[in-house]
Amino acid sequence: MFVKHPLFKGTIILTLSGILSRFMGFFYRVFLSRAIGAEGMGLYQLVFPVYILASSITVSGIQTAISRLVSARTASVSSESGKTILLTGILISAGLSIPVSALLFFLASPIAIWYLKSPAATDLLRLVALAIPFGAFHAGGLQSRPQKMDLGHPAHHPKPDEIQAHSRPEDKLPQGHR
Repeated sequence: MFVKHPLFKGTIILTLSGILSRFMGFFYRVFLSRAIGAEGMGLYQLVFPVYILASSITVSGIQTAISRLVSARTASVSSESGKTILLTGILISAGLSIPVSALLFFLASPIAIWYLKSPAATDLLRLVALAIPFGAFHAGGLQSRPQKMDLGHPAHHPKPDEIQAHSRPEDKLPQGHR
């Protein structure tokens, strides 16, 4: 009975996928620690927060904003204006990610020595710096595109005048109360 309700069905799907994701992440961590050893895991855990910080600076909120703007513009005006917004978002992401990436690349040694207290992290920080523009392009452009949804056969969709007729308050009253 409850499984047929979309809210409960969605909750069950999200819960199960979250549990599966945590389970897979656990085994990934075990595999990674065995593959690169304790020193490699230490370097990974030193460099990863720097990557997350740089990534959040370059794509914070852009993905959501572009997705909403493109969806609204495509639905109301035309798909060409949606493409323009998408291109603008990609350019903004690139414009933010390239300076942040260059800064991280050229300041990798001071960051590794003074902030992370590990000179061995210098090369990893430079690799991370090279990855940031690709992540920004992915978040700013590829993930921001609105996806088409399959809403079933068009014959089953209500007509616009049917939707308007059912949304009037007087239509919700019983027959004798109109």
